[in-house]
Amino acid sequence: MEITYRCACLSYSSLSSPMEWEGIVNILSHDNPYEFSVKARGSIFHVILGSYEHGLYICVPNYNIGCDLPNGMTTDSYRITECLTGAGMSLINSTTIAGALRAARWQYSHLSSILKKTDL
Repeated sequence: MEITYRCACLSYSSLSSPMEWEGIVNILSHDNPYEFSVKARGSIFHVILGSYEHGLYICVPNYNIGCDLPNGMTTDSYRITECLTGAGMSLINSTTIAGALRAARWQYSHLSSILKKTDL
């Protein structure tokens, strides 16, 4: 099922007003690792969120991006954006993915457990 959501972020070129766009997220897998398809601004992202022995990770394999997510980070859109940006993804793409995870969490209450360390 598709979930449509709105994203917004400030950039150096738009400091006076935020850039805004729409995204679509599909939940592909409800098991660890959890997989999502995210579409926005003409791009498609395959997002994998999971756990391993030392914590959580998020990967976007079709963009060669991956990083660890410290405890509690999966429910904080700002910190997810910061992590992905630090791994080399653009601010707009990172914001898009963080927004998709937030939208999935709010749309489906049973998916809240996906985005909590204790349940991964």
